Amino acid sequence: MARITLVVNEFDTGSETFLHALARILSNEGHDVTEYSLLGSRQRHHEGPGRAVALPAAKNIGFPLAAAKLAAGSSRATATALSRATARFGRSGRAARAALQAAPLLATQPDVVHISFSGIAITVADALELLDPQTRVIVSCRGTGELVSPVLHPERVEALQSVLNRADCVHAVSVAVEKALVAMGVHQDLIRVIRPAVDIEKFSRTAPYQPISAGEPTQILSVGRLHWIKDVSTTLSALAELIASGYQARLTIVGDGPEREALQYRAFALGLADSVVFTGPLPPERVREELERSHLFVLSSLSEGTSNAALEAMALELPVIVTGVGGMPEVIEDGITGWVVPPSNPAKLAESMIRAVTNSSLAEELGRAGRASLAKGLTLEMQSSAIRSMYRELL
Repeated sequence: MARITLVVNEFDTGSETFLHALARILSNEGHDVTEYSLLGSRQRHHEGPGRAVALPAAKNIGFPLAAAKLAAGSSRATATALSRATARFGRSGRAARAALQAAPLLATQPDVVHISFSGIAITVADALELLDPQTRVIVSCRGTGELVSPVLHPERVEALQSVLNRADCVHAVSVAVEKALVAMGVHQDLIRVIRPAVDIEKFSRTAPYQPISAGEPTQILSVGRLHWIKDVSTTLSALAELIASGYQARLTIVGDGPEREALQYRAFALGLADSVVFTGPLPPERVREELERSHLFVLSSLSEGTSNAALEAMALELPVIVTGVGGMPEVIEDGITGWVVPPSNPAKLAESMIRAVTNSSLAEELGRAGRASLAKGLTLEMQSSAIRSMYRELL
């Protein structure tokens, strides 16, 4: 049995399918799992394996006090972190910040520290240098930090390359992410590609899929954070084209984020006020209900590692339309298990929507094929096996 500390942004967000699966897999292997959150100064209600500790981000005004309280339970860890930080960075503010981040980590006495996003790895890079020499470090690279952030913040590439090359293993969610990592100078032999997966037994329909009917509005669903990277505006524009072509449709958008008000106004400006519903964030069981009552799933992202939302839609036999970005073409074959369209292209997205609406038997066929493809290559058992193998290489 190993002691494993998962470093996350938040340990209690319903959308974190990967983290929940990872914690469950490791716990089932008999490991002692601690989840260490960088957001929020209070420990929240926590369900699932292992303990949970919380610490605000380093820039948060409450960071020093919260870190001190968390480390207080282990004076030895605090003293060790301060000693190592001073030796590494001198008597400086940098040393103090590194020690405050490292002390709670050292207090968990981890055999493995698993960072859930590469952006977090940059944030805690100095703290990682203060770990015991035998502690192994894994960093998960899940899309945005590798495919988007380097474009927007090229100054971060060197820091990302440095922290990843110091890790013992780098987990990539797709070949597209792996290629981006190699291009920025991360050593190929560190990288393990493990794609997201779906529990296809859990995501089995409770009622048969209802085909699209010419006499009723097509129920279209989009699930995701309302952020510019998801480019929901393109979905709205495509919906406007679909309706302008004479077809009835209703779009339900599940999720929240900084773009919500802009998208609500965009829907109004396009004359879609009566055809679009913004539900806000929903618990997993409600998202599943929306999936089961829908005819079609659409994801018009500008970038994706691999979308869990799209995979869950496929598992429930929904025909899916996605943009050919990141890892999506690796898991959806255009015209076979779904439709893949260019990003930022409402016309092409509308064409696929019309294809689904006018050929319900084809849409139904692609929905069945999508689920079958998951059963062959993206099951929870396959993901679990790959994660166990990755850990066994290190321990």
